[in-house]
Amino acid sequence: MSQGTKFCKHCGQIIDSDCVVCPKCGKQVENLNSYGGNGNGPIIINNNNNNNNNNFMGGYNSVVSPKSWLVTLLLCLFVGVFGIHRFYAGKIGTGIIMILLCWTGISAIWALVDLIMIILSKFKDGQGLLIQR
Repeated sequence: MSQGTKFCKHCGQIIDSDCVVCPKCGKQVENLNSYGGNGNGPIIINNNNNNNNNNFMGGYNSVVSPKSWLVTLLLCLFVGVFGIHRFYAGKIGTGIIMILLCWTGISAIWALVDLIMIILSKFKDGQGLLIQR
């Protein structure tokens, strides 16, 4: 542990000595009286999110992409070798790579895998959201 760091008393992570909330576990590690409190007692930071709402990012029913499943499917089916469906989905980098590989068989295999993922509603857009029907 170097100068200017301390351990979180909840998770044991090494954090900066001026941290009030642990960036790893999100729990309050310091009393805020000395940080400009109004003198009416400590300021409590509640960073717990225990609502068990599975409709947000990573739950069983993840947030769905605003991109159209049918448009993605048709683009992959007809011009998938060129990666146009990836540009539509916001995956610009891999779309460029598919264009560069379109003269090889790699791009065709890649497009076939993408087509299967799209049909199964497992294909994600550039933000990591599922493109579903």
